[in-house]
Amino acid sequence: MSLFVLSVLTTVAVPLIQQQVRAARAAETAHQLQTFARTFAAAAKTTGDWPSAPAAPGKPPPGPGFEALAADWRRPSPIGGQYQWVAHSPQAGARIRAGITIAPTAASAVSTDRTLLVAIDAALDDGDLATGRFRLGYRAQPLLILEP
Repeated sequence: MSLFVLSVLTTVAVPLIQQQVRAARAAETAHQLQTFARTFAAAAKTTGDWPSAPAAPGKPPPGPGFEALAADWRRPSPIGGQYQWVAHSPQAGARIRAGITIAPTAASAVSTDRTLLVAIDAALDDGDLATGRFRLGYRAQPLLILEP
C-alpha cells in the first residue's frame, strides 16, 4: 500500500517540480535579458550608437558601460548556451541592427523546450516566438531584438 501511495505522489510531484524549475529558468532568463537590454540602451545613448561589431558567445562587446554585465554575460544562461551580442545580423529572414541572442557553445546547448521559450517570450513580449521583440532567430536561437 505505501509503495502505491509513494508512486502516486511521485507521479504528481515530478511534473510540478519540473514546471517550477522551468518557470524559474524562464524568469531568470527574462530578467537577465531585460538587464542586458537596459545596459546596451544606456551605452548606445552615451556613445550615440550600438556596438558595431558582433562578439563571440560569452564575450561582451568592447566599449564603455559593459563592464557591469561582464560576469553574468560570461556565465551560461539559465537555459543553456551563452549570451551573444549581434549587430547588423541576418536573423530568420530579416536583418536586425542590434540584438542579443543565446547561442549554443561546445560546453552547453541551448534548451529547445518550446514551453520554456514561450514562457520567456510571455515575460518579455507577446508570447509568440514568431513575432515581436523576442523570437527565434538564426538557427532557431532565442533572440531579443533591441533595434530592427
